[in-house]
Amino acid sequence: PYIQPYGMTDIPVSAAESYGVSVSGGGAQNVDLGAGSAVVTWEAVVRNLGNTKDTFSITWDKSGVPAGWTLSSQPDTTGEIDWKRTSSFDMSLTVPADASAGATATFSMTATSTKSGEESTSQSFFATVDQHYGVSLSVDSDELNPYLQYKEPGKTADFFFNVTNTGNGADTFGIVVEGPELWSPMASQSSITVPAVSSGQFILSVTVPEDKDAGAESGDIAVTVTSSDGESTASHNVSVSTSQVYNLSVAYASGFDGTEIVTQETQLQLKLNVTNNGNGIDTVTLAMEEEPAWAALGSASIQIGRGQTVVIIVTLSPDAASLSGRDYTFWVVATSGDGSETTSPDLTAEIEMKETEGEEVVTEEIEEGDEGGLLPGFGAFMSLLALTFVVLSRRRA
Repeated sequence: PYIQPYGMTDIPVSAAESYGVSVSGGGAQNVDLGAGSAVVTWEAVVRNLGNTKDTFSITWDKSGVPAGWTLSSQPDTTGEIDWKRTSSFDMSLTVPADASAGATATFSMTATSTKSGEESTSQSFFATVDQHYGVSLSVDSDELNPYLQYKEPGKTADFFFNVTNTGNGADTFGIVVEGPELWSPMASQSSITVPAVSSGQFILSVTVPEDKDAGAESGDIAVTVTSSDGESTASHNVSVSTSQVYNLSVAYASGFDGTEIVTQETQLQLKLNVTNNGNGIDTVTLAMEEEPAWAALGSASIQIGRGQTVVIIVTLSPDAASLSGRDYTFWVVATSGDGSETTSPDLTAEIEMKETEGEEVVTEEIEEGDEGGLLPGFGAFMSLLALTFVVLSRRRA
């Protein structure tokens, strides 16, 4: 039998190559676009899990990245990595400012061992846009000053407010109106929902009280809109001023029915009441139409306060040439400060002839004398003839 002598036996062992890879650093990130476009970054780490040096090729799937979103350069290899060592690089995604809240991007990378050609792994990256809030407020108007309107008493001023959502998601804005209750300021709705980067409109109505004088003002009426985040707000003040209403009436004064009888070469006055039914002081211009030459107004213009009545006088002074028995009809026209005209009821003057006293009829008879100084027959003739002077009173027609 063979007996192995005592001693050492060397058994050589060789480790077989193995390959493996892992990738980390991906995952989800949120994007805040409140200040405009934003960049989010990931650190991608490739680890060699094999027991020998290896190089890993990298491929990318960018199909989930929306148009307009930009990825930084994507490497296609890690370079050689020693066993149990890593290689890392940064990946960034630029998100445009107009991206909507909730919009997402997804991309992935796959690292494959170049030595094995089979060992590979993937990592996914996600980005989601957060909602940010913002609002602006303006008034839509053709007026030079869109925040001030002029309306008559009892009329309503409508202000058209534009709410612009400067955020990146649909938002609901609360509407608050603060102002004098007497003027009844009221919004057409208590809230308004507006899509991202869009505008909506509501109406603020303000009613002028019936008793307001011209020039009376509502004072500031504050309109505030607040985003659903409770922090983003916008506000504007508007006001309403009372415009002047011009409204005159002209009527006969008490005791006058519109017709007067006036005698030639005398003077008589007609009286009319002019009343200001408007809501402010009115400067009224007076004129007559189809008046006779001998009719005259006492004043060419007057100033009348709100609710006041002023008596105007028309003086009639017909002369001897004015036709007796004729009626003259004419009118007074009152023109308000805004140019509107009000015509009086008919004024009629009936001319009466002026009467004068009659003169006596004087008859003078010449008698024939007894002692002859007259021609024969002359005395008889004269006795039949009388010198008669008759002065009749003349009536002027």
